[in-house]
Amino acid sequence: MISLKRLFGLTPEQKLARKTAKELHALSDNELRDLGITRGDINYIAYEPVRELIKKENYEAGDHYM
Repeated sequence: MISLKRLFGLTPEQKLARKTAKELHALSDNELRDLGITRGDINYIAYEPVRELIKKENYEAGDHYM
């Protein structure tokens, strides 16, 4: 079940992801290129830890078996 904090983006992980995305969006295209990422990658990169946390929270024993 999704919590209200997660629904409204108030978890610490979501706040950090938003801050990271904001900082990356502030970089120039040349600076992003130096880092090896494109503008289209920013949100994916910033929110990866949030997706991993959700995956862990939703994991149930036996999920890896078919």
